[in-house]
Amino acid sequence: MLNMIVITILLVRKGRLLEKLIIPDSAFDQASRLNVGMQFENWNHANLVLLAYGQQIGFVWRIQDKFLDKNGGVYKYVFECRHAGKFKSKKTATDPSKQRKRESIKTECTCFINMCWPLKSQSPSITKMNLTHHGHSLNPKMIQFANVYRQLPQTVMDKIKFYVNTIHGINQHTLRQLLQGEFKDHLFLDRDLANAIQQFRKGDTDSERDPENDASNLLKELQKMKENDPTWFITYHCVKNRLFHLFWMTPCQQTLYLRYHDVILTDNTARTNKYHLSLCLFVGVDEHHHSRLVAQALMSDETTSSYMWVLNNFLVATNNLAPKMIFSDCDTGLEPAIETVFPTTRHLHCIFHIVLNIKKNLMRSLGSQFTAFQNDFFVCRNTLFEEVFESRFNSLCTNFPEASSYLKNILYPIKKRWAKCFTYQVMIYDYLKKIELSQKSIINGYIRFCLGV
Repeated sequence: MLNMIVITILLVRKGRLLEKLIIPDSAFDQASRLNVGMQFENWNHANLVLLAYGQQIGFVWRIQDKFLDKNGGVYKYVFECRHAGKFKSKKTATDPSKQRKRESIKTECTCFINMCWPLKSQSPSITKMNLTHHGHSLNPKMIQFANVYRQLPQTVMDKIKFYVNTIHGINQHTLRQLLQGEFKDHLFLDRDLANAIQQFRKGDTDSERDPENDASNLLKELQKMKENDPTWFITYHCVKNRLFHLFWMTPCQQTLYLRYHDVILTDNTARTNKYHLSLCLFVGVDEHHHSRLVAQALMSDETTSSYMWVLNNFLVATNNLAPKMIFSDCDTGLEPAIETVFPTTRHLHCIFHIVLNIKKNLMRSLGSQFTAFQNDFFVCRNTLFEEVFESRFNSLCTNFPEASSYLKNILYPIKKRWAKCFTYQVMIYDYLKKIELSQKSIINGYIRFCLGV
């Protein structure tokens, strides 16, 4: 109670409190009746109800994860208390007395809500939840100071928009000085101003930063490269002057692919750029176990049709030379594309991505049993005999019933792409071939050294 009084006095002395977020009474009424199966009009409505519930109880939600459908829309959100998770120090000292002990808001709180909006459904709904809190106090009076429950008045937001569009590269410190001259009775926090600046910069599309202009410049540069060297392979797909797909291979990459096309790895960066384009990379491995980039593509989405466009042009660029084996993550859009375009290619899944998906889908439901489950899973995966693998897989489903549905419905149908009893023969062949190539390279190097060439 003493901390709340001190904070209130500090805020009032510097200026009046920011205006509160307006939440309708209907949201508070619905928040008091949260249950599995409750439906909402849309994601905005669901967000308001969760904000109302957090304000009633005295805590703040955060988005733990979200999942996108094939059209790029969100079909699932995982909300959790901001105190969820376990703090892990990034700096450790051999001497415990010299190790810094910092406090963290993470107290391993177990409160969470899963919401889904399937394509066949008319509205989102709660599919799973746990409203029990752990390791922290709940104070509805303190929650008014949380960022999510504050908003700047519209008059201030209009001024911020004007300054962001007028002064290129303005930061929150300069913006505060300008605003304090006009709104002397307001308190402006760095975080609020930074969020407001970022909000208006998203809609700022001048000619220098326009995605169409960037796409045009990229195509011009690639075409210029092809004019200087006709062996470049460049192709793209545009709809109404908008770039949807782009694929290219340099002459050096085409040569590398001819040498190292046996085993190819492919992965995407999931829309990490401001234009939300996926960068698809194709990587080979040489005889020295070095990664060699052999092709790349930009895609507007990660659907099967987009992957088929990329892979078909990949075959055109390589004169129909398909890889013998290709590794990928568990992308549902890529698998049918590989089966259609590369019918003779052995498709395997990267165990790293499989483990990431297991953590994302099972860590919360298994809780303290997850470490034991992960150890048993690796024992099962590394089994070299099919009969033993089947036995251990069934035991895994029996010993961990919370994971049984995911194991049987997701991982078991694709077992031949990740279980070692189905893949180790392919891997041994590839390893021996790499050793053979490495030995040939060493012998050829020694001959060239003796001949002085």
